[in-house]
Formats: sequence, structure tokens, C-alpha cells
Amino acid sequence: MIERLHVGQRVRLKTTLADGLLPRGAPGTVTNVGGAGEVDGETPVSVKMDQHFPHLAHWDNTVVVKCGEITEARGLLARLRAAWRGV
Repeated sequence: MIERLHVGQRVRLKTTLADGLLPRGAPGTVTNVGGAGEVDGETPVSVKMDQHFPHLAHWDNTVVVKCGEITEARGLLARLRAAWRGV
């Protein structure tokens, strides 16, 4: 999946993170891919969240997640086409 991520790409969280502070499906924009190496064998990705989270204010509403914890933010039609193609 790392080859499909790039700075400026719109993504969503796959699961709820930080003990419920970051909800599943929350959208954001990729600001950095890679960074300081691997985290638990996965590439870290910096995501600036669209929604304001007070606990992220110090970091300009940016969170670092593992590559496997996010997915592309595509519309319903694009997701259906991708599913039909098997992507």
C-alpha cells in the first residue's frame, strides 16, 4: 500500500485509535510518508486530520499512524468500481 500513498492524498482511518479519541472513518490529508523509519514493521504516515481534536492542537492537528491503519478516502462510486475490478 505504501506505493499508493503520497503527500496531499486524502485518507480515512480504518479503525478507532488512541482509546477512542480518533474515531474510525475520520478523514485527513497525508503530510509525510516514511519519516523516521518503521513502526512495528510498517511505514509511518503523518496525517493532518480535518476535524479538530483538542488533544492534537499542539501538533497542528497531525497524527502519525501506521500505513495499515489508513485507507484511501474515495467516494462511494470509486469504491464500488474498485471492488468490481478487485482492487
